[in-house]
This record gives sequence, structure tokens and C-alpha cells, in this order.
Amino acid sequence: MTILPILAILLIFLILIVAVILVYRSYRKSKNIAVSVQQRTEELRERQARALPARATVVSLRDKPAVYNGLQEVRIRLRLSIEMPNKDAYSAATVWYVDVAALNNLQAGTALSVKVDRRDEQLIFPNVSWARMHPDN
Repeated sequence: MTILPILAILLIFLILIVAVILVYRSYRKSKNIAVSVQQRTEELRERQARALPARATVVSLRDKPAVYNGLQEVRIRLRLSIEMPNKDAYSAATVWYVDVAALNNLQAGTALSVKVDRRDEQLIFPNVSWARMHPDN
């Protein structure tokens, strides 16, 4: 009869150890995700600095309300027609954060100033003060 309480205590101890391990792994994973977002944001800033200027026309857009850093912004998925000197126009999709006050600047047919990544012409950066690149690009 005395072995049953000992087994119960061991089982509870084992469950606690497993719970601690799972919580720790979850913490590490969330920390790694935060670090990778920061790294991606920095990489995009560097690539934007080297990107080529271009002209884009909004073909279509889809928005999703979002609050970021306490500022009211909207996450917008854009389909753009990109025009660069000495190249045929092409279509590209991108995701930007756009200031709510500037939403009237984004309508189908609107011309925008953009920058095109030198390595990946599908990576389109906003070249306007009221928008910034979303790190999911």
C-alpha cells in the first residue's frame, strides 16, 4: 500500500518536468521568432537602400487593419504593375504597412514611387513617406 503514494508522487514529478521542458521550448521558439523578424527587418532596410527607383501602378489591393508600435496603420497586400527604364512592365505582389491617413493615396490606377530590389525584382519597396515594407515580404 505504501508504494502507490510513491508512484503517484513520481508521476506528478515527471509531469512537472515535462511541463517545464515544454514551456522552455515554447519560450525559446518565440524568442527565436522575434530575433528572426528583427534580422529580416534589418536585411530589408539594407536591401532597400541599394534598390533601384521605379514607377508602379496599383492594380489591386486588399487591406487588414493592424496596430503597430502604437500607430494606426493598415497592412495592405498590393498587386502592382512595375515600370523600369529599358525593361518591359511586369506584375509584382507586395505587403506594406500604410498610414491610415494616407489610404486615399492607394487606389487602383494610382501611380506610386517605388524601389525594386537589385537581386529580386519581385521585392518592391515603397518609396513614399507614408508606407513601409512589411517583414513578411
